[in-house]
Amino acid sequence: MDASDHSNDTVGEKPSVDVGDNPTENEPIHNTQETEATETVPSEPLISEDEIKIANLTTTVANQSSEIAELNARLVACQQHYETILARQKDDYSREKQSTVMRYAQAEKAKLDSDKRCDTLLAKNADLTKEKENLQMKLSEFKLMNTKLQQAYDNKAAELNTTRKELEKVKELNQSIDATLKSTLNHLKGESQQLREQRELNERLKRDLNEQREINEQLNSQCKQLTETVQAVPTDDERTQAFDTLLNEHNALKSQLAVVQEENNRFLEKLKSATEDHLALENVIENFRLNAVRDKETNKKLYDDLLAAREQDSIEISRLKQIENLHNQTLADNADLRQLLEKEHQHLELTQKLTEKNSVLQTNYEQLEIVHKKISEHHDSLKKLNEEQHSRIAQLETTETALRDQLKDLEEIFGSLSKSHEEIVKKYDDSLIEIQTLKKKHQANTKDLIKQLQQLQKTKATAHDDASSPALQTSQTRNIPVKENLGDHSSGRGSPTGSYSSLNDMTPPVLISTSDQPSVTSSANNNNNHHHHQQQQHQQLVPADDEQEVVVSIVDIDRQKLIDKLLKQQKLLVRRNEKIEFLNDHIQLLTQDLQNKRKIIQAYAMNADGFMYTSNESDLAKQQLANKTRTNSTSTSLMATLYNRATTTAATGSSSTANKIFDQSAPMTLETSLDIMGKLQSVLEDTLLKNITLKENVDTLSKEIEKLSKRTRK
Repeated sequence: MDASDHSNDTVGEKPSVDVGDNPTENEPIHNTQETEATETVPSEPLISEDEIKIANLTTTVANQSSEIAELNARLVACQQHYETILARQKDDYSREKQSTVMRYAQAEKAKLDSDKRCDTLLAKNADLTKEKENLQMKLSEFKLMNTKLQQAYDNKAAELNTTRKELEKVKELNQSIDATLKSTLNHLKGESQQLREQRELNERLKRDLNEQREINEQLNSQCKQLTETVQAVPTDDERTQAFDTLLNEHNALKSQLAVVQEENNRFLEKLKSATEDHLALENVIENFRLNAVRDKETNKKLYDDLLAAREQDSIEISRLKQIENLHNQTLADNADLRQLLEKEHQHLELTQKLTEKNSVLQTNYEQLEIVHKKISEHHDSLKKLNEEQHSRIAQLETTETALRDQLKDLEEIFGSLSKSHEEIVKKYDDSLIEIQTLKKKHQANTKDLIKQLQQLQKTKATAHDDASSPALQTSQTRNIPVKENLGDHSSGRGSPTGSYSSLNDMTPPVLISTSDQPSVTSSANNNNNHHHHQQQQHQQLVPADDEQEVVVSIVDIDRQKLIDKLLKQQKLLVRRNEKIEFLNDHIQLLTQDLQNKRKIIQAYAMNADGFMYTSNESDLAKQQLANKTRTNSTSTSLMATLYNRATTTAATGSSSTANKIFDQSAPMTLETSLDIMGKLQSVLEDTLLKNITLKENVDTLSKEIEKLSKRTRK
């Protein structure tokens, strides 16, 4: 009886998992220990999110392999224990058989000594009554235990129902979150279509600008022809009429150019608003992603509670079965006692009792064989689990290789983006230097032209007769606002286009070189010298008569170079738009990668069952740590749920870091999870700062390009 009780107790002893009362048991510690752990970590280069995930997966694989080894060792120990128990029980039963045979022989021999045998039977009867009383006490205790277990079973069933309801609620929340994500993606697609339409409109406007430029060139050619005809005609009235027509045409072209610039500014404002909407949508997507992570953590906690409740239910069922077996055994013992009391004086019935005992022994032996079969089945199931974990390790290795390939691709993309950014910055600096040089050159040219105009006006005043005085007055009245315009433009933004246009309105054009190279100043000086030489020749050729006319030559502007600059700025705008498209596509690819990785991690976290075989002491230590940090820390994380009930990695120093298997007898620490969380947070902050700086640089470049385009168009 004692041996059988011991075997049943060993069968019932299984690794139990204690479920925490609060959901914050699996949360990480975010108090002063976090600061100490982060201070001990040496200053290492920042690690990307994919490398951290790969390291986490490798640690989980190592943890599972160690747990498999522990389970195999436990299996071997259990098998040895059960084999020793079976051997002991076999020896006991063989001894009992031998003793019963000897008793049977002695009973046959001692039929004559019935009185002595009766005395011995009475003594045995007294012993059996004592045993009966003991068994009745045990029965009462087992009944109390049974009632307690039934109550606990009912409580666990109620908890299971509540957890199932909570799981259904969480599933509904996940469905709603997926629906909102789909709606946001559709909204993003619509906005991308709007951006494409705006780009098409920009291209159309560019075509219109090119057409208007062609028209301007045609008008310039016509103006040249008209000036030639005006030079051929000697009268001043016709000249004034031609100049008036040219002025009107020039003003009309200016108004058209202003309208086109206003439309371009409107489209740029629309593009800015679209980028702002895109940023807001990105923030909304990040919020949804964080909510999904939190829901996943709550789901995992509920799943852990369910598994623990199922294990406790299985343990309680096994105990109930043991109690029933013990009850049956007590009933059988009571029947045997009654038979012994009834058949004290009958020696022939001893043989029947011996046969009954043999049958009982056979049934016990069959029960032991059944137990052995169950143990073998359990061993087979553990082997299957080991094979499944090996397959999971292979899958994790494949995912690790894929993640490394993705890391390489991302590094290449980042290098190309950094190179393009450096090129853009260099071009921007060059354009600023060119603008400054052009300002200085145009200011010098305007001053020279003002001086030349003053000299020409003086010569006209002395040379012409009283008959040509009204024409000179009209020309002087036109020259006065020209000077004022020149002064305004030179004192303002430094754009000389207004002064050039006023000069072109007054006089026929003569070309002057305004190139972007440093040799522009020398060419301007040469042109000025040539102009003074022409004035001297003209003064020599002019006779004293009042009827002769004075030919005035004024410097014209080279607009072709301004047009070339406009084309360059348009090319820069096209490149910037292409970069924006590339960044949008890259963002979409990154979101898809994040969703795929989220699914992989969620599947792994839902299927990981290795933490079920930890000891009670480690669970108690975790519960104590969670109770201590319940008041200080309220935030949850993905790494806490992944690394609960698993191994920990302790950092021994800045030079050596080794993975250590968690000792189940020692208290559990969460230094590794805190270190990993700190690294992940630093990586996230760096990536966010980089993205913000890139967006700010793009915005500043777009603003500078707009300013340059406005200046060149003016």
